[in-house]
Amino acid sequence: SVTAEKIYNVSGDNLDYSPSSGTKQVEVTSDSGTGYDLPDIVTIMLGTNDSKPHNWNAGSYEGSYQQMINELKALPSHPDIYVCLPPPAYEDKWGINDSTIVAGVIPIIKGIADRNWLEIIDMHTALSGMQENFVDNIHPSEAGAEVIAQTIYGALGDNGWTGARCRKVLFVGDSITDGFWLAGGYRNTLCAQIQ
Repeated sequence: SVTAEKIYNVSGDNLDYSPSSGTKQVEVTSDSGTGYDLPDIVTIMLGTNDSKPHNWNAGSYEGSYQQMINELKALPSHPDIYVCLPPPAYEDKWGINDSTIVAGVIPIIKGIADRNWLEIIDMHTALSGMQENFVDNIHPSEAGAEVIAQTIYGALGDNGWTGARCRKVLFVGDSITDGFWLAGGYRNTLCAQIQ
């Protein structure tokens, strides 16, 4: 089984940010003094909030995502980076829409993963046809968080992150990671499995 010594979380509202958007910027820097500079593994699940019309700009999203990857690769621990395709949005709500996720966000993430030789964890497929596992058609329920946790856990195990080798995991995400509707979201569910 995978074990973890310490698990961190960094969360922002969206990745594609501009001064006028009023949303938080995801920042991960090696001199942050927070311990984020030491992860063995990083999982990134961003893109749901970026699908909102007032946030979506494909070029800016791709540039911001690549910049974040560059910063993560430069960390002293040289972590393995896993990029997650966002879960489906089962309703156009708060501006979030699945058509932008499918036609815009996902192809960009796949391209970045390909260019950077990164592992992809496909949450969109893993959670397709599971609308009942979303409390508001956007945020996963406890059952949805369990699917996300099992999918990430499977990917980590498939790539040899077992036993003492896995020590620190950094989750970069949004309210789905944090558990906006569920205390701790999938992060806490996954932490319980890997500790």
